[in-house]
Amino acid sequence: MTYYILFILGLGIGSFLNVVTMRYKEDGLVFGRHIVFGRSHCPNCKKVLKWYELIPVISFILQLGRCRSCKEKMSYQYPLIEIITALIFVSVPYYFFVYQKEMFVGISDNFLIEYSVIWVLVFLSLLTIGVIDYRKYIVPDELVVLIALLGIGWTILLFESNNFSAITGSFIGSYADLFNLRENLWINHLVGSILGLLAIGAIFFGTRGAAIGFGDVKLFGALGLLFGYPDIFLVFFLSFTTGAIFSLPLLVRKLKGMKDFVPFAPFIIIASFLVFFFGNDILRLYFDLFQFQL
Repeated sequence: MTYYILFILGLGIGSFLNVVTMRYKEDGLVFGRHIVFGRSHCPNCKKVLKWYELIPVISFILQLGRCRSCKEKMSYQYPLIEIITALIFVSVPYYFFVYQKEMFVGISDNFLIEYSVIWVLVFLSLLTIGVIDYRKYIVPDELVVLIALLGIGWTILLFESNNFSAITGSFIGSYADLFNLRENLWINHLVGSILGLLAIGAIFFGTRGAAIGFGDVKLFGALGLLFGYPDIFLVFFLSFTTGAIFSLPLLVRKLKGMKDFVPFAPFIIIASFLVFFFGNDILRLYFDLFQFQL
């Protein structure tokens, strides 16, 4: 029953995130007054929508993906973001309480709830960044700062719950034993932030901003503070891997040219999801290919 409630709550929050990402302007705030308090309306005919036209997912289905007034097609972003947000609300608590519970043996349910709240907020922030970057080619600074603050909060929670070790403090599990700087919680996350900045910053300055934007550099610094070392390197690797998987078919089909700009933040967000939920499994698969046993 709890997961059903979380799913419904997530649908509602997803509807709000749609409003934020659709109304966001480059020179404005993510949660500015005109975004948070403005009435929802059709982007085509400008008609103010009724409450029954705003029911997450259901209204989109019943209206066949069109505005009831002008019949203009609505963006599939609306139900997609609502469903993704609902899945975040369900999957993050499931990860801590069920899927990876053995990693958090001895940790009280109260701490696991706080873990879940932190990471739900992280993924909501990342999802918002990904959509805005896809639509506007910009990574909002206030959301990057929020992720950095959540990274500090996550580090404090690990410290208070005494759940930081070479293994349990990392989303790549026992493979974290292969790396140093795992003994000190604060140094680990600070180094993660610095290395994240250096790794992605080298590409930014090396290509003079042609390959990625400076917003991506700042985002990686915040994620390094959040994930710590060495997890941030896996985020780095998967970001470029998923970016290549998406971009190469576009180049082959000539839908994009070598000089065309493709927003990179969505791939960073995908990589962050993968490391959080499947980091250990991905590395296990990788090392199994080389018959490496830890």
